Amino acid sequence: MDLEEQSLVHVVPDNNRSTEPHVLQRSADISDEAVATLQLTYGKGDPLNRRRFLRYGAGAAAIAGSALAGYEFGRWQTSLVPPSVSTVTETQTLHQTTTEIAKLASVHGRLFFDFNGNGVQNTGEPVVAGALVQLKDNVGKVIAEALTDSSGDYKLEDVKAGRYRLRIEAESKFRYMCTSGSQFRPVSGDYDLALNEPTKLDLGLMEGFLTLPFGKGTNFKQSIFVDLDPSSRVRDWKGGNFSYDGHRGIDYDMPQLQKIVATAPGIIVEAEDGWPNNPRVNYTNLGLMEDGNRIIIDHENGTRSIYAHLHGGLKVDPRPLTLLYTASDNLQKVERGQFIALSGNTGTRTMGPHLHFQVNRYSTYGEWGSPLDPYRDSYYGTHGYSPYSNNISLWTKDNDPQYATPG
Repeated sequence: MDLEEQSLVHVVPDNNRSTEPHVLQRSADISDEAVATLQLTYGKGDPLNRRRFLRYGAGAAAIAGSALAGYEFGRWQTSLVPPSVSTVTETQTLHQTTTEIAKLASVHGRLFFDFNGNGVQNTGEPVVAGALVQLKDNVGKVIAEALTDSSGDYKLEDVKAGRYRLRIEAESKFRYMCTSGSQFRPVSGDYDLALNEPTKLDLGLMEGFLTLPFGKGTNFKQSIFVDLDPSSRVRDWKGGNFSYDGHRGIDYDMPQLQKIVATAPGIIVEAEDGWPNNPRVNYTNLGLMEDGNRIIIDHENGTRSIYAHLHGGLKVDPRPLTLLYTASDNLQKVERGQFIALSGNTGTRTMGPHLHFQVNRYSTYGEWGSPLDPYRDSYYGTHGYSPYSNNISLWTKDNDPQYATPG
């Protein structure tokens, strides 16, 4: 047998040992088929450059540390024990790929001209075609968009479930929108949506946000408008003199005990109750409240509506004037068309049963504000500018006040 056949381990020791080869003798009864040669070469002077070579004879399944083909290490004769044993461990990493199926959602609905601001398309209310409807994510990126068709319908499909903002771009005359009588907002604002499944959202578009302060069928006469002229002269929104000097609201002559309703959703910031009817006749104390029993609603858009000369026994909770408030004050909320009082004849300024309705606008939170005519001034700017006039109408339909509920 030559040296290669006799040698199981051929070792070149490190720098501190002899460089002569040392042979680990194989017992003669190991068959040629079980020959295994392991050569570990440590480069002299370069211990980091190590290579291991394994060569297995026919039928050999394992070497170094296990019984080789059923033989024990005790049957080996050792002329020199190697100074150390090196173990090489091979690891394998299993990468698992998980495929997530995104849940898809959609939103669809209809846009229409909402005459009465209740968020429901009633008979005679036309659709709004050609309006742009966009779905945006939380950073304003457009995720989906569509134009309303000839039926006013839109549909945004196959969007990943989540939170979005719905934005509308329509004809410029539409300045407000709503989904019900309990809320409204500017068209320039967005609706927050949580989409987890197919969702329907109809939107009523309005030119203004106010409806009449009483229901259809009420017996009334519109007697006096807002005086738009700041001087001693008188001018109403039509350019006529259907007012009197210094009058800052609209008077609706009507019998007592007619139902008075909220002209728009909002928060009750005053509900003054307990004043008697016709104090000019029954009381000499003219220090009584001029407006008598009065309700003020803050619409949370820089305007408030005022309802004066009401009958005693208001249909909302009494409250002193509270122009500064927070959510923790839990002020009473009302919806459009909600029954809030009965018409009356209270206050020192009353000249007979009627409702005085007035709109005030304010720019600083907590201030009383100044009167504003809800009618669009037909002569805006042509008779000089008035602090009380408006070049737009606050009624849901331009200069055409509508009832809060369909008749």
